[in-house]
Amino acid sequence: MSLRFLVVEDDAASREFARSSLAPFGIVDTARTLSDADWHAAPYDPPLRRMRELFLDELPQQRERIATALADGDVDALRAVLHQMRAGCGFVGATALSAAVDALHAEPGRRDAALALLGRIDDALAAPSG
Repeated sequence: MSLRFLVVEDDAASREFARSSLAPFGIVDTARTLSDADWHAAPYDPPLRRMRELFLDELPQQRERIATALADGDVDALRAVLHQMRAGCGFVGATALSAAVDALHAEPGRRDAALALLGRIDDALAAPSG
């Protein structure tokens, strides 16, 4: 049995590192985003769908943790959940949500960035899954 990996990473150096590290174990496809990977997404469709489901299942709790950290002014707690969200966004290709996470992470005191992120989360939760 041959393993097949899909590495989605924004920068070329990370993609190349992942490719060279995983190559001894199987076939490695790389892409900048999941949408860039559409041409070879079929082998990953069921696992990717499951990862997206898990990601969406966690979003309400993450939203609550973000809202609580913002209300409490707890930047460390805020950055911790944002770090977790950033990883999840990368795994499922949620680039717009990831950009909102990055904006708030960079400037945790920006009210507009906080509202934008909470709005993106609400949009993701309201969107039909499929």
